[in-house]
Amino acid sequence: MSENKKRVYIYPMVSAVDLEVKHPYIFNLSNALKDKFTICNYGRKTKAGIFDMYRYLGKTDIVYLNWIEDIGRGKLSYIQLFFFIVFIFMAKISGIKIIWTHHNVKSHYESSWMNVFLTKFLIKNVDKIVIHTKQSKKYISEQYWGKMIYFFHPITDLSKEIKKNKEVKYDILIWGGIRRSKGIEVFLKHLYTNPNYRNIKVKIVGKINEDKLKKEIKSFLTPNILLEDRFVEDDELQLLHSEAKFVLFPYTGESVLNSGVVVKSLPLKTRIIGPDKGAFKDLADLGLIDVYKEFSDILTILQKNVKKKM
Repeated sequence: MSENKKRVYIYPMVSAVDLEVKHPYIFNLSNALKDKFTICNYGRKTKAGIFDMYRYLGKTDIVYLNWIEDIGRGKLSYIQLFFFIVFIFMAKISGIKIIWTHHNVKSHYESSWMNVFLTKFLIKNVDKIVIHTKQSKKYISEQYWGKMIYFFHPITDLSKEIKKNKEVKYDILIWGGIRRSKGIEVFLKHLYTNPNYRNIKVKIVGKINEDKLKKEIKSFLTPNILLEDRFVEDDELQLLHSEAKFVLFPYTGESVLNSGVVVKSLPLKTRIIGPDKGAFKDLADLGLIDVYKEFSDILTILQKNVKKKM
């Protein structure tokens, strides 16, 4: 039976040993596909960026791309861009189908003309565009909507019972890798300059990816804000969530569309607050989370929660 399966090449790929822990999205995607497709590069770490794809020309039927627009940065960006465009046209000539997931409006990293060009090039030239939020339609021309396949971002089972810690220590938990698009320094500045937040207790846990950003964040810390600059392990997530009234995602970056950490937080049953955009908006429409348009809305959401409990 396996010889009748279509072959899929997934980009990027992580080694089999690290896949579930280091890249759960690709791990779950692979598991969802493997019953009906043969994943020809499963567990083989992607090396040398897009050059890895050339190894599978003639060995795959489908190329499934994720975050490919991020190649528009670094020393090899011009070379990788050229060879990526060549690969796409070679794949088309060879009858290989190209699928691309529209994860973000633009790269989370410092954007450039190359990131913008790559996104437009992908929208125009791929065979199918996977979207995880209906908000993607705002950023893709209507003439390409026929290529879209909508799958809500994968979420762990929401029905399982979660044991809640009786002692709530914080009003807000912010967790996950910290970069500028997460907006944490902007939110902390809002807290620092707004006396209405003086008694709000916040815990931030996540690895900060640049020294300048770390200094900015530390400049806004107060006795009510605890910062732990470290990676968050999956096995501590339940405890972290049980200690907080809300989990906040203060994303301010224009790239925000989907969030892997949000779908990890959802099953843990602590109420989530996020920006009124992308998949957050979809989740709010389903009544699963609260959303804000301005940071000042967050205090209103917190106060509303207190009144409900009274």
